Formats: sequence, structure tokens, C-alpha cells
Amino acid sequence: MENYYFVIGKKNLMVVEAVKLLIEHKLPFKCLEAPYIFTKDEEDELIAQGFVPYYVGVAYRDDSSYNTITDAFLYKLLTMLHKGMNDWLWAVLEYCCDNSRLGRNCGNIQDLIMGGGKRHEIERLQSENRKALGFDEQAELSAKQAIGKAMDNSPKHPEYLVVDWDFKAGDVSFEGFLPILDRVFWLQRFMNVVIFAKDCAFYFGYQVIAFKLMPIWSGSSFCFGQCGGALYAQGESHKALVAEVLAAETAKLKAEGLLW
Repeated sequence: MENYYFVIGKKNLMVVEAVKLLIEHKLPFKCLEAPYIFTKDEEDELIAQGFVPYYVGVAYRDDSSYNTITDAFLYKLLTMLHKGMNDWLWAVLEYCCDNSRLGRNCGNIQDLIMGGGKRHEIERLQSENRKALGFDEQAELSAKQAIGKAMDNSPKHPEYLVVDWDFKAGDVSFEGFLPILDRVFWLQRFMNVVIFAKDCAFYFGYQVIAFKLMPIWSGSSFCFGQCGGALYAQGESHKALVAEVLAAETAKLKAEGLLW
């Protein structure tokens, strides 16, 4: 094993489990604070000390990959240490690695269910992953309350869901909304949800609907895969229009037999 010095940036459950191994085996590492920057001077200092820097989740430098299990940092670290894989670590890898055409996490959960995973086991993965990402009890409570309120105004098995979340999202990617999205997964036969947080709006579901919502949202918008979002808070008129378009476009997909 090379004389690695592990520089750890943004964490998810897989990275947290890897850090436990680093501690257990007394391997040198450093955990960075957001925005997870490691400078060239810091790198040069490590190299001068005889270390080989290994970056995980570090901005602009990353030796890790979530694309396949065998490329994942946790898997590579276990291989370096000649350690076997227990059921928990294997489940963590299956959950975190982006092996599904349906998108990371949501598609992977479906794969775990098809593989015989039980709901309580998967909910543990979801919960531990959110904890690793930095969501605290207040974020969890506010998400639970927001989902409850949205469901009170929806059918038992809603074909679309509009959630007002009293939370300032620090991350406008898919992972930044997991306290809501993880819970919605168990409520809908498919993911089709708009989330209005304090500082932004976010949609997860169908790309065709995401593209329809983009022109409505003010500020900087993005759309990739099944996700769309706006980086700035929306006015009440925008929110009402988004909900109206979501309902109409969902009805069209249902009529065409395209709701999966």
C-alpha cells in the first residue's frame, strides 16, 4: 500500500464508513470543512513529507468515484487493507454508487428492494446517509412536518406532490433535498415532486416536466436527468403557477400511459 495521506471533503454514508476504517487502521487523513478546498501549497507540503495525496470529495481534486462499486473509495480502501466486505458495507456501496439508470439513490433503492431489501433496512441507509451529509434533527423534523402537510392536501397515493419546506437548502443538488425526497419515495409509486424551500425551488421526477417548469422559475435554473431547480426563492404567484403546470403535465403523462 502506498504512503497515502487521505484528504476527505464532502461526505456521504460511504465516505463516513471509509473514515471509520482510516481511524481503525491509524491511517493519516484530514477532514476538510466546506467548501472542501485543499490548496496547492498544502499538497506540496504533504508531498515534501513523503506522502501521496489521495482526495475524496475535495473541490477540483477527487480520486474517488461513485459510478461503480469497484471504483468507489470505500471498496478501494477495503481492497488496500485486505479486508472482507460485511453485509452492511455492501449495502452502503449498493446504495451510494450510481449503478442505476433511474438515478442515484431513488433508482438504487428500487434495486435494493428488488434484491430483497426490507424497508426498515433501506430506511436505515437513507437516515444514516442524511446524517453523513450533515442534516440535523431540526432538518428532519421540518421535512417530516412538510411532508405531512402536503399529504393532508393530497390523495392517499398522489400522482404529484407539492411540498413547502421551511428550510434553507445549503445544497441545490439532489442530495440537498433528501430529507424530503427519501420520504416521498415511500409515498408515491413514482417520484414526481416539487419542493419549495426557503431560498430555492426544486423538482424531481420527469425530464419533460422539468423542462416545462424551467421558464416559470426566476433566477438561475438548471435541468439535468430527472431534476430541475431554481437557485432563488420564488414568489407566491410563481409557486401557484408551478403547481398548476405540474398538475396539468402529470395529467398529460397519465393520459398517454407514461407514468411509471
